[in-house]
Amino acid sequence: MTLKTNLRELVVRDCPQLSLPLMPYTTKLELAKVASRPYKLLYDIHMLEIRGVDNILLTLGNLDNVLAFHDMEWLVRVTIKVCSSVPLATLQKLTSLETLAIEDCISLSSGRGESDASQIPIKHLMLRNCYITGKELSEILACCPCLSHLEMEDCKGITGLCMQQSSHEMDDDDNDIDGMLQFPSQFTSSLSRLGIFSRDHLTMNVKDEVLKKLMSLHWLQLGGCVLSCAAMQAVHDDLPLMNNLKALRAYGYDIYDLEEDRLMPRMARTVVAGSKELEELDIGSISGVLAAPICQRLSASLHRLTFRNDTMVQHFTEEQETALKLLTSLQELIFYGCNRLQSLPSSLCSLRSLKRLEVSYRQLQGYSPELEEQCNNLRQHIPEVVLTCIPLF
Repeated sequence: MTLKTNLRELVVRDCPQLSLPLMPYTTKLELAKVASRPYKLLYDIHMLEIRGVDNILLTLGNLDNVLAFHDMEWLVRVTIKVCSSVPLATLQKLTSLETLAIEDCISLSSGRGESDASQIPIKHLMLRNCYITGKELSEILACCPCLSHLEMEDCKGITGLCMQQSSHEMDDDDNDIDGMLQFPSQFTSSLSRLGIFSRDHLTMNVKDEVLKKLMSLHWLQLGGCVLSCAAMQAVHDDLPLMNNLKALRAYGYDIYDLEEDRLMPRMARTVVAGSKELEELDIGSISGVLAAPICQRLSASLHRLTFRNDTMVQHFTEEQETALKLLTSLQELIFYGCNRLQSLPSSLCSLRSLKRLEVSYRQLQGYSPELEEQCNNLRQHIPEVVLTCIPLF
């Protein structure tokens, strides 16, 4: 198929036998939507999305047979979905690339075998439902010297975090070396956002050195994770983990027994104790945070506080009420999925800075007439009060 050189927009649907030249087809193309077996493609100059269709895993090992990367150096964002193989070294030709998102892929490769000096210029890397081990991702990160944001969702092959070290330096008790993600040394001054989320109660071995050395880290999420005992061996409740975090999200995913998640609040407390300017905290334990020393530490900086999936607390103690009053900068308070909670703190009225209160309960589990009455009364003191039901899926 020959395309006119002045073509600016192309839409192809239901043409399985159509043969197209290499993308971007013409030098003036501004928009392309192509739905053809075995892939769908969306392109708009600065963004490219390609995905496999009809349960056929698109193999991108021969990506150059589909895309003319040498003519797409202006691409800023690339999204690849439902693929069996993504050789990341192929993306080196995209010199303006900043964001790479990969979803539902079963194999990733840095391509370092093709070129030991390969580097990928991305700043943001997002992985969702990809089977990749910590060891494999470590090799990829070594090729991304500019990376500042790393987010992973449901990547079960990654079971630990540590700083880069040689194989003989790995601890003898690290049984899952393949699952350990090692951050390169340059990340100590470049990585600012790290997010890990799992729906399967992924057990994570997070070495305390990660927070000690990643001093550029401002945003950290460990959502749906259960910390392993090994992760906390070097952490002491009275020894703060010094950090520069502005946001910490540390909670289990629908964990109804906090005994399973007892180490996460402990880790969070040591992080909070070492934080200078934490503005947002999302945690799965009310009692783990509402203590006078912690709230005093957060008094001047904390703006948003979320208690998520706490299934232990029903009412607030006098000590917890007193501690809450110390959060004089708090602007937003959220109770999410705290199903046993029967009443709200009476001290909420004294938080002059509070602008929004949200109570989200699970259907058939967390509703309380007393909560509804309290929310109605608090609307006289707090500008926005929301009582809502979390939908069943």
